[in-house]
Amino acid sequence: MSELTAKAAGLRTLLEEHAGETDALRRLPDANVKALKDAGLCRLMVPKRFGGTRRTSTRYIEAMEELGRGCGRRRGWRA
Repeated sequence: MSELTAKAAGLRTLLEEHAGETDALRRLPDANVKALKDAGLCRLMVPKRFGGTRRTSTRYIEAMEELGRGCGRRRGWRA
């Protein structure tokens, strides 16, 4: 598991805890956005020269897959 995938996996509990709020707001709660930014997951595909981390598409998809596991789990989905 890459470092970014591990960070994404670490956010799954937070996403699950805020799932009801996310549904009610129809957007990500501010706490989720802050956690994603703090983990460096919002700038994965941004070139380094513009302050991003510029990861490969594979690493991006792996990280997003982990985040999706946290959101889907509350509705009974299993990855």
